[in-house]
Amino acid sequence: MWGTDLWDQYDGVCSHLDSRLDQVKKITNFVKDRIKIEQDYANQLKKLNKSYAKMKTDETKFPSTECFAKIVTHADELASYHEAFSNKLQAEVYDALKKLLTDQGKEKKVAMSDASKLQNSFNAALSSNDKVKKKYESAQQDADKAYMAYQKADADMTLSRAAVEKIRKTSDLKQSEAEDVKAVFQTSIEDTNKTQSDHYNTKMPVVFKHLQQIDETRTTEVTKHFVTYINLESEILPQWTESERKCKTQFESVRPEADSKQLVGDLCSGNPIPGDMFMDDLIMGSNGGDKRSKKGPPPSVTSSISVDLFDNLPPNKRKKKLSVRLTDLKSSSKKEEAELRALEKMTSVYSANPSLGDPSVTQQKIAPLVTKCEAINEEAYKIECALAALENRDPPPTPSPVASAPSTLDGGESPSKPSELGEDKVKKSSSMTWSDDFQESPNHCTVLYDFVASTDGELSVKYGETLELLQDDGSGWISVKRGPDQGYIPLSYVQMQ
Repeated sequence: MWGTDLWDQYDGVCSHLDSRLDQVKKITNFVKDRIKIEQDYANQLKKLNKSYAKMKTDETKFPSTECFAKIVTHADELASYHEAFSNKLQAEVYDALKKLLTDQGKEKKVAMSDASKLQNSFNAALSSNDKVKKKYESAQQDADKAYMAYQKADADMTLSRAAVEKIRKTSDLKQSEAEDVKAVFQTSIEDTNKTQSDHYNTKMPVVFKHLQQIDETRTTEVTKHFVTYINLESEILPQWTESERKCKTQFESVRPEADSKQLVGDLCSGNPIPGDMFMDDLIMGSNGGDKRSKKGPPPSVTSSISVDLFDNLPPNKRKKKLSVRLTDLKSSSKKEEAELRALEKMTSVYSANPSLGDPSVTQQKIAPLVTKCEAINEEAYKIECALAALENRDPPPTPSPVASAPSTLDGGESPSKPSELGEDKVKKSSSMTWSDDFQESPNHCTVLYDFVASTDGELSVKYGETLELLQDDGSGWISVKRGPDQGYIPLSYVQMQ
């Protein structure tokens, strides 16, 4: 697992092992201190028993004194239990943890020594290949210069044929030397590629497997000692507490494979193992070279806002960050759009019945809320596009604009103006009291979001409050009562009981 998924995270794996060994050391010191406390406590109990055990004969004839004598004897018995627990903790847990710490340190040292040797050998192969490459580049440059000198001499009519022939031979010699060095470099490239493949796919996975075994052994042994610790303690305290039962269950449920998978999730970069290297042909006028096509960067998503797409993170970690951010944005979008719909319904109610409130006040709140919803959806879309690129799938469709109900303030008719309100209800609302208007059987609801009243007739409420429902006319606003206070709040802000 580690050898393939964490091939490029050797330093991170070593750091992880160091921190886990430090944890074992801390656990060992904790057990050591607990042993000292138990031993000191047993000694103090023995001393207490010795101080109060001697009683006069006439003192023991009273029942209360006899009870006290039993308590003193019980202190000595309790001391023996704590002393036994201390001794068992020393033999079965502390000594075992010390040995585990020593063995793990030695095994880690061996594994890291093997890794260091492999890395040095691989670095030496890369260094040797670089030297051959430089020789090839130098030889090819010399050959090109000699060839250019020959072409110049051949075109110079003032030079003798013998001089031109001498220059040509020099050029041919340099070309021959360059071809020889090129062949050596080609062989070096092949050997280096083989060494690299063997290093990442065969040798280093063995080291990573050894390190993983060390870590899983540590997890198995430590959790086993945790259970032993609790079992020993239960001999002193026969009646298990609820917390101790939970601790034991948790310790017994620990599996070393879960730790290994967790480390993969934390450190896995998602980067592929390097592929083979290719040689660039440096001969002048050559039509060779690397003709592999390279894809350009993926098209960017046009956006009017700046969005952090975590481009500096490895693919796996970046995907996790983007997914968490997308979930938060969808939650925010749902809440904001619910508030928008509530304002639209409230505007409709006020337009149909102006005595309940001024629709212009709620209408002014709609435009900024629409802008906010659009910004949230735009950021979410950009993140979805980034996730699609990471997962090699088509980008999602462009989100539709956030629709807002048309305003009724410019003479337009409200789309939700309820005919059932009727002219009689509008005329009657100004003269009716709250108690006259709502005489339905009471129900209750729980507030999901804070709401601050902005006009007369609304009621400010806070999250978690329980309200009495007076009326729900289907407009999106409900009439509620809280003690002596009554008023309207958005239906989307509560949950019916």
